[in-house]
Amino acid sequence: MKFLQRIIFAFICLNAFNVWAEPILSKKKNAPQEVSVATFVDFFPFGYRQLNERNVLENTSVLKNVLEKTLSEEGYILKYKNYEDTTKALSEVRLGNCDIFLGMYYSTEAFNGIEYIFPAVINNPVHLMMLPEKIAMIKKVDDLKSLNGIYNSKEYFSDFMIQNFSRLNIKPVLSSDEAFEKLLTGQVDYIVGGYYYSYMQVLQAGLKDYIAFSSKALWNMPLFIGISKTFPGRAVLTAHLVRAINNPTFKEQLNADLRSLIKKAQEDTIGIVPPKYVHIPSNNELTPADEALLQGQQ
Repeated sequence: MKFLQRIIFAFICLNAFNVWAEPILSKKKNAPQEVSVATFVDFFPFGYRQLNERNVLENTSVLKNVLEKTLSEEGYILKYKNYEDTTKALSEVRLGNCDIFLGMYYSTEAFNGIEYIFPAVINNPVHLMMLPEKIAMIKKVDDLKSLNGIYNSKEYFSDFMIQNFSRLNIKPVLSSDEAFEKLLTGQVDYIVGGYYYSYMQVLQAGLKDYIAFSSKALWNMPLFIGISKTFPGRAVLTAHLVRAINNPTFKEQLNADLRSLIKKAQEDTIGIVPPKYVHIPSNNELTPADEALLQGQQ
C-alpha cells in the first residue's frame, strides 16, 4: 500500500513541476532572437540610406518590411547596421560582426566568404537606355556590337555582367551624371544599367522625358540573401528564409513594396529641372519622349 502511495505522490509532484516549468520553458523557446542586418548603402532599392522619423540617416532596403513581417512570426528581431559604405558592410558580415547581408550576386568575388541562401530573393533586370527616338532600333543584344555603349562603374553588377560588358566593348564611366551627359550630347549611343537603380538616377536628374528604357531586360541578375558563416543559428534561420522566399505571399508583398517605392520616387522628383546640357522644349515643342510616342503611332 505504501508503495502505491509513493507512486501517486511522485506522479502529483511531477505534474506540479510541469505546470510550474511550462511557462518558463515556453518563454525561453519563444524569446525573440536578434539578427543584425547589413545592406548596400547606395544601391536603390536593394539597399540605400534614408532619413528616419528622428531625421537621422539609416540604412534600409525594399526587403525590409517583408522580411521583418516574416521573421517576426518566427521569433526574430531584425536590427539594421548603419555602415557608411558597402565594402565595410560586407567585411563585417564575413567577420561575424553582422549576421546577414541583403542582396548578393552569385559567383561574384565581392561576396566571397559569405554563405548564399537559395533561391534568389529578388531580381535586378539590366536594361538599355537610349534616346527615345532610337530605342526601337535594338531588337537583341548582338545589335549593340556596332554601337558605342557605357555603364556606370559605381553601380553594382555581377562578375558575369562585367564579362558581358567587356565582350561587347561597353566602357565604364565614373557616374550616372557623366553617362547621361554623354548619351544626351551624342558622345555615346546607349547606357546599360539595372532598371531600378538607373530609373531612380534618371528621375533624380530630371531626365524622365529624355531617356528611354528598353521594354524588356537584356539580362537578369538574381540577388540572394547572404548569411555569415559564423552565425550560430545559421541552419535554422536559413530554413525559415528558404520557406519564406518560396511562399507566393512573400513575393506578392515584396512586389507591392517595390511598386510603392517607385511611385514615391516619381512623386518626390516631380519638377526637377534637367541639367543645362539638355535642350528643354518650349511650350509649343514636344519632348523627345512625346516625339517618339507619336512616331510609333504613325
